[in-house]
Amino acid sequence: MLADSVQANREADAVAEATGSVKELQRQEQLKALNAKAAETKDKAASEPSKPTLEGAARRINDFLQRLGRKFILDHSFDKEANQNVVTVKDSSSGDVIRQIPPEETLRIARSIGYYQSALVNLQA
Repeated sequence: MLADSVQANREADAVAEATGSVKELQRQEQLKALNAKAAETKDKAASEPSKPTLEGAARRINDFLQRLGRKFILDHSFDKEANQNVVTVKDSSSGDVIRQIPPEETLRIARSIGYYQSALVNLQA
C-alpha cells in the first residue's frame, strides 16, 4: 500500500512538472500529507492494544450466544501487570469461570517476569 502511494506521488510530480499547474501541486501536497497521516495511524494502531475492538467483539459474541439460548458470558479485560488481554468464558447462572485465555498460570509467569525485570534494572542502576 505504501509502495502504491509512493508511486502515486511520483506520478503526481510528473504531471505537476509537465503542466506547471499550481492546483496540481496543491493536490499533490495534500495527498502526501494524507498518506503520511494514514501511515502514522496504521503504525500507531498496530503498536497499541485495540481494546475498544475487543470489547465490541465480546459484546457481539455475547448477543449471539444469548440468541442461541446459551448460558455463557464472554468477558474481556486487560491485565496491566502482565500487559496482556484476558478473555474469560463464564457460566451466566453461577458465574463460574469455564475457560480463561491466557490461563491464570500464564498471567502469573508474565507478572513475575515483569517484576524480576524491574528488579534487575534497579540493581544495575
